Amino acid sequence: MVYLDFWGSQWKKDTNGIQAYMAAMFSGLGTAHDTWSITTSQYPDANNSAPAFNGAVLGGSWSDSGRAAPAAASQRAIAAEANAAAAHFGVSGDPDAQIVVLSPHGTSPDGWPNSGFCAWHDYTGSVSYTNMPYQLDAPKGSRCPNSALGGKLDAFSIVEGHEYAESITDPQPESGWAAANGQEIGDLCESNFQKVVLPTGTFAMQPLWSNRDNACVITPRAAG
Repeated sequence: MVYLDFWGSQWKKDTNGIQAYMAAMFSGLGTAHDTWSITTSQYPDANNSAPAFNGAVLGGSWSDSGRAAPAAASQRAIAAEANAAAAHFGVSGDPDAQIVVLSPHGTSPDGWPNSGFCAWHDYTGSVSYTNMPYQLDAPKGSRCPNSALGGKLDAFSIVEGHEYAESITDPQPESGWAAANGQEIGDLCESNFQKVVLPTGTFAMQPLWSNRDNACVITPRAAG
């Protein structure tokens, strides 16, 4: 399950609809209409348990607005916020939980956008989490895909979709699936963005690497 943590009182002033957009995306992912996430089902864990989807993957959304998020949060601070969110949702130690720490406008978590990433995922020692910067702050010419398909919030669904899939297949980085060159399921396919239709809306997404297809795909071919 995915748990959204909108970190900081700055989110109270945000008028771009990002909280609703992300909640809608994860309310559609995992449903019977979602043929995009099922690519991850090809990658079982060490116990040979493969990801399965039985309904919306959104576990909850929290606005942690008691104080402002740091202007330049360190990785340690982001991990601490992820642990706080896990405690809030009651999922600390849950191997199937993902915490998405979404930083507000005007902040630079872990040096973003000057550190060469659009977002990243890691493990706190208790829970899988993602550092998700405020994608609309990415400068023009950035590798972060702002308005990739003409939608104002495209980068949020493309970048967070990337991290979501990699958190499923490699929740504790370097212990899960990676290609021989070390790239994860999303890293191999950072192009050819497409619209994915879910029951909760239409979202720009990137393909994912499918071993079955030996290619980057939006929808993998059926097993058989």
